[in-house]
Amino acid sequence: MGQCMPKCLKPSISLESIITVVEDRATQTIVSSIISPRTLSFTRPWQVRIVQNFELLWLDSNIDELDPDFKYSLAQLRRIVNSIHTFTNPDSCVNFLNEIKNEKAFLLISGRFCQSVIPVIHDAAQLDSIYIFCENKSKYEQWALDWTKIKGVFTQIETICDALKQDTQQCNYDSVSISVTSKNVDRLEPSFMYTQLLKEILLDMEYDDTAKTELVEFCREQFHDNPHELQIIDEFQRDYHVHTPIWWYTCECFTYQLLNRALRIQDVEIIIKMGFFLRDVHRHLKELHSEIDPSIFITVYRGKSMPIADFDEIKNRKDGLLAFNTFLSTSLNEEVSLQFAKKSLKKAGTIGVLFQITVDPSVPSTPFAPIRAVSAIPSEDEILFSMHTVFR
Repeated sequence: MGQCMPKCLKPSISLESIITVVEDRATQTIVSSIISPRTLSFTRPWQVRIVQNFELLWLDSNIDELDPDFKYSLAQLRRIVNSIHTFTNPDSCVNFLNEIKNEKAFLLISGRFCQSVIPVIHDAAQLDSIYIFCENKSKYEQWALDWTKIKGVFTQIETICDALKQDTQQCNYDSVSISVTSKNVDRLEPSFMYTQLLKEILLDMEYDDTAKTELVEFCREQFHDNPHELQIIDEFQRDYHVHTPIWWYTCECFTYQLLNRALRIQDVEIIIKMGFFLRDVHRHLKELHSEIDPSIFITVYRGKSMPIADFDEIKNRKDGLLAFNTFLSTSLNEEVSLQFAKKSLKKAGTIGVLFQITVDPSVPSTPFAPIRAVSAIPSEDEILFSMHTVFR
């Protein structure tokens, strides 16, 4: 499809040739495992699930759930993070943090506990950022400088929310996963073939209004304590066709967060629930892609932080296929993308990577298009690729 650098990667094979390999091997077996009565049965007991790439832990011995100030603070935080866990006991908080596997954790901690707890948990890979919330800011500011994950010492919930919003946006940006697989299409990894076939099945399925209703009901359950997000869910049900699918995807709300997390961890149940939306975004990109001049190559950029081990894997398999497993947001502005990569420089064990991607629009493959005219954030010079874009 194009060239993707940190190191020059040559144009990829077309998506069609990958799917052909899948179908020649074990189509029926894989299809039955993706679309089975058990997979499509959503009658399991009601259960709240993690629907974002992150959770917030709040540790403070003075937490009182009946206190008006606490309720106000919780409501402000929940506009950013849906899954919030409160603790008055440090051991309970640390134990909970240690159990987090698939998400990043953000910690809001009182001054009373910060100097005893932070040294114990600071290097946990799943812990992204720490915010000290106290009345005496000067007491902890100098000490906090020794810990890179501490984003500041705060006395007001509003300033915490400002910092938290920026950090969770960066977390979402960095959470886009990358698969590296063999350059030989006869030796593709099963998980790689699985996701390609799942994509093709969902894009070919027909959906009616029931699909949207079921998704809305599911989302209301997951965001039942989040009035801000519930309002957006109501708008989504009522006015879905007022906006474009890409507008809904770029809107900073449940649509983007739920879909990208599901694609990242391959949560097949949620991917299927969002199948109609995934298909609509893909088709909208195809329409916009048809308007691009096929004779002009396009160069875009993507800045990202990643674990050093993951970057080493890409370098060691530089002749293989490189797949971004979700919808891929890129920019025509190299400097903007570089700033995203630079934000990782203070994170231990990670490296900032700037991907330079040169694309030939005439190659029939995964659609991409500039989306400024249809985006919920039109100020960004964004080029959006459909899910599971593959490069060499």
